[in-house]
Amino acid sequence: MYNLAILKENYDVGVIKYDTYLKETGFKRSKKYANIKSIIVFIFPFANLKVSGKYLPARFSYGIDYHRAVVDEINKALNLINLKNYQVFSDISFLQEKICGHLAGLGTIGKNTLLINPKYGTQFVIGEAVTSEEFGEYDDVIEFDPCNGCNLCVQACPNCALDNGLIKNKCLSYLNQVDSFDFPLYDKMKNIYGCDICQDVCPHNYNKEYTYNKLYDFNDKSIIDLDELINLTEEEYKLKYFDKAFNWITKLRMIRNIVVLKVKHQEISLEKIDEIINKYKDVTWFYDHMQYLRKKVKK
Repeated sequence: MYNLAILKENYDVGVIKYDTYLKETGFKRSKKYANIKSIIVFIFPFANLKVSGKYLPARFSYGIDYHRAVVDEINKALNLINLKNYQVFSDISFLQEKICGHLAGLGTIGKNTLLINPKYGTQFVIGEAVTSEEFGEYDDVIEFDPCNGCNLCVQACPNCALDNGLIKNKCLSYLNQVDSFDFPLYDKMKNIYGCDICQDVCPHNYNKEYTYNKLYDFNDKSIIDLDELINLTEEEYKLKYFDKAFNWITKLRMIRNIVVLKVKHQEISLEKIDEIINKYKDVTWFYDHMQYLRKKVKK
């Protein structure tokens, strides 16, 4: 038998039956994952201390790309119990990770639609391993009401994206990762990637006592110079930021995000915006957004 106690001594982890997950979600067992019996769910906390600055990503991407870090950490963890037959996922997964975390006793989904853990609040990333192995014991949902009448996150969202569950197309974290013509919604952005607004006000994120995984320490690649970014090719951008979580969103989206914030803080000139417009005038969504932003620059 596998010694799950070793995992729990060293990691924040819970184990559930795959059938429990299927029952909760209403999904059917697919042929591709027909042999799965169990899901081992991990959470890895990142720093809950804020770094000052106007042009920073959300806290989960301060350090190296958590997708890489989580997969490596889970592989190390499962080596402790000599588990051989498994597959690891983090974020890019066929599973609904927050539901997995909830079923594994790692937290409860709050009004911010995030999994809230009693110790770490929402300041952690999730990863899981699926396996055909069965275990002698499985974890249960914990009795934990994280919101208990609190409405701070709903009130704090500047685009009202939490007024009725999550309205994805209004969520700043979603918007700054995609192309969109809803330009006014971007005006409330605070980060060049992701968003911490609803998490900043969550009372469960005020705990500064917990220890966090050093993999998520802030590094200098989280500060991006606009001029340097513009001069990079797409390939050079991907190469330089290969180990950052925002690597995938394309250079042009990152330029858009930084310009949005620079206009918000009135720290960019019309000449600079015109230079950017001229360079990328053939990309419709980007060109139109820059023209929208241009009108907001004080002359």
